[in-house]
Amino acid sequence: MALLALTLAGCGGGGGPDPFPSHFNTEVVWQADIPAAGQSTCFDFDAGSEVPTCLGNAWDLKITGRQDEAPMLFTNSGSSGTGQGGVYVRRAANGNIQQVLMKWFHLEQWKDGATNPANREPLPADAYVADANGSLLNVPATLRGLDEDHGWFIKYTDASRAQAAGFAPLAGVLGADPERGALIRGGEGNNYARMRLKRVSYLDPKDVNSAQRWTIQFYAQLPGR
Repeated sequence: MALLALTLAGCGGGGGPDPFPSHFNTEVVWQADIPAAGQSTCFDFDAGSEVPTCLGNAWDLKITGRQDEAPMLFTNSGSSGTGQGGVYVRRAANGNIQQVLMKWFHLEQWKDGATNPANREPLPADAYVADANGSLLNVPATLRGLDEDHGWFIKYTDASRAQAAGFAPLAGVLGADPERGALIRGGEGNNYARMRLKRVSYLDPKDVNSAQRWTIQFYAQLPGR
């Protein structure tokens, strides 16, 4: 059973009210126990609760377990669900998708999931991309030195490098990278969240093949809040 926390994010300090306050004012933490290979569990960041059946529009993020590989993430959209969710993407001048994951520092500048933070104009209709035989949340792995960079986490191929980075001294351990994240639209189509992976923990800290728990942090923009 995942542990959940739902709290209102605090407001800023002095200097008067922000003329453009952030609508991402609800912090939600999902401590997701990764399901067995081929099984899925879903989460509704509006309610701060799991949706085990993954049915309908209420769920916003799905995690599916895989055999001997890291789990996959999906939005409630397209081939993954009946909802109106999707993943925000940055596009090049020619319209091609340029970036999915962003530095958390840049994500914190977003105040409204439907408005461009640079010019405060409404986002174009294709800003959020629905899942299609997978999800853009699952970015292709690249090499970071001798280790695998999966965007959300680094897979350390050497125990000593994992330990030097502050993780368990195990080859194959996954170390979360909370400095990167994504912006998603929820299944209802009018809710949004900045999300990042805060931590990957193992049921047996000495066994990278033991059950995993992913701590995923959302800063959600919910209707009416």
